[in-house]
Amino acid sequence: MSDSTANSEGQSNEVPDDDSDGVVEWVDSNGFVSPEPETVSLLDLRAAWRRVRLVFLSDDAAYSDLDDSEAIAGSVVALVSIFAAAIGGWLYVAIVGNDSLSITRVILGSVLAGTAVAFAAWLGWIFIVHWWLEREGHQLNRFRLVAAMGFASAPFAISILMFSVIPAFGIAVVALAWWFVQSQRAIAAVLPQAPPERVQKANLAGFATFVVVLSLLAFAAGLAPGPFVFSRL
Repeated sequence: MSDSTANSEGQSNEVPDDDSDGVVEWVDSNGFVSPEPETVSLLDLRAAWRRVRLVFLSDDAAYSDLDDSEAIAGSVVALVSIFAAAIGGWLYVAIVGNDSLSITRVILGSVLAGTAVAFAAWLGWIFIVHWWLEREGHQLNRFRLVAAMGFASAPFAISILMFSVIPAFGIAVVALAWWFVQSQRAIAAVLPQAPPERVQKANLAGFATFVVVLSLLAFAAGLAPGPFVFSRL
């Protein structure tokens, strides 16, 4: 019996053929054998976790050999880190207590809407970095930049520890500072040929915009997570 079958239109379909070694091979109508097609995952959790672990170890290997498809994983890391920070800010307010801030309002403003707004501000930070460096004559792969900046945001997640009230402000400062330092290393890894001072200026412009925008939104409408909750207290 032939390994290939023909459909009603005369087109051939590939069918799997098990060889003696237990490896699945695919045989087409012309008898050509090829390995089983690989399934490409847009979100490799194991690889993403390895990069996050390296970020916390301050190992620049976290940003090496990035693939365009890892922009999705990086974005997920950024979203989770921001959400964790938002939870920390909510817990801080819940423990400290504030007559002008109800817990429900903090959940809606800081945790839910705040996470969305902060994620959008983070994308704005990346846009400024990309625009600034391209203006300086450097060509960046925007997907790899998003991936690297996403993994670099992992330290912001330690803001969830703000529930330990006494060192809460210190934890918030460390989280933001650590994030900035890692973002600097991430950009340098994506664009190693760029002079460090140009990378620093571009990143500082993006980070300053990110921080100022979220501080203003936190003060005016309570739409900011984690450390920015201090603007409302």
